[in-house]
Amino acid sequence: MWKERLTNYAIGVATALILLVVFALGLNVYAPTPDDPRYNFDTANCATGDQDCFLRQIRENHRLEEEYRIAREEYITKVFPVSIAAGFIFLVLGLFSLWLKFGVYISAGIILAGALVILYGSYL
Repeated sequence: MWKERLTNYAIGVATALILLVVFALGLNVYAPTPDDPRYNFDTANCATGDQDCFLRQIRENHRLEEEYRIAREEYITKVFPVSIAAGFIFLVLGLFSLWLKFGVYISAGIILAGALVILYGSYL
C-alpha cells in the first residue's frame, strides 16, 4: 500500500518538475537570458604606473556592467508577465483536471507546476 502511495507522489512531483523544465526551456527560446559581461582585467597591456590605462579598463568594465543591467531589466520585463500567466494557466488546468477526476496526483503535479512557474517568474 505504501509503495503505491509513494509511487503516486513521485508521479505528481515528476509531473510538476517536467512541466517546469519544459516551461523554462521554452521560455529560454522565447527570451534568452542575457550573457554576463566579460570584464577586462588584463593589466599586461598597461605599463607600470600607467593610471590612464587602468582608468580606461575601469570605464570599460562599468560600461559593460551597465549594458548587462539594461539587458537584464529588459529580460525580466519580458519573462515576468509570461511566467505569471503560464503559472495561472497551469493552476487552472490542474484544477480542471481534478474536477474531471483525471487523477489526483497528476492534477496535484500540474497545480504544483503552476505554483513553481509563478515562483520562477517572481524570483528571477
